[in-house]
Amino acid sequence: MQSYCGKRTVDVITAGTACVVFAPLAAGIALATWLEDGGPPLFLQSVSVITRRPFTVFKFRTMRDGQATYVGRWLRQTGLDELPQFINVCRGEMSVNRSPATHR
Repeated sequence: MQSYCGKRTVDVITAGTACVVFAPLAAGIALATWLEDGGPPLFLQSVSVITRRPFTVFKFRTMRDGQATYVGRWLRQTGLDELPQFINVCRGEMSVNRSPATHR
């Protein structure tokens, strides 16, 4: 139990800091996505994990009508499409670090 509390503390501090530091970038990405095609900037994906209850993963939307958008291609190349997942970490649904025992 103590290792989980320590891991959770690291998750909250890391994700909280990342949310604050990257907030201007995330706002710019959301605006660029919205300006490109007027659609919502976030893509919500329901994920079922074997050991836990289902939850919704947040990502920046990279596609429209089955094709990657211009902003979406750039987001995928840089990995920034997954930036909103720090919200999932803050909510306790994901973790920024995984112990070797969970990689089986």
